[in-house]
Amino acid sequence: MFLNDSEEMIKRSHITSDTVIINQCNEDGYKEEHIGDAICPYFFGKERGLTKSRNLAISKSVADVCIICDDDEVF
Repeated sequence: MFLNDSEEMIKRSHITSDTVIINQCNEDGYKEEHIGDAICPYFFGKERGLTKSRNLAISKSVADVCIICDDDEVF
């Protein structure tokens, strides 16, 4: 996914718990979003590919269960 506004995407998706966000874009980096009580580590990088993004998200998660979705999912 190529996000320009991660905070808007988090609000639009109704995320209310800790969430790992992976953004495929034109730069590498990290930031942490705080939305209410939710902590959302936000990793962005140049590497493309669904599998790479999925594996990165799982490797950064501390949860026992992971739900993988695209940026147009609403919960």
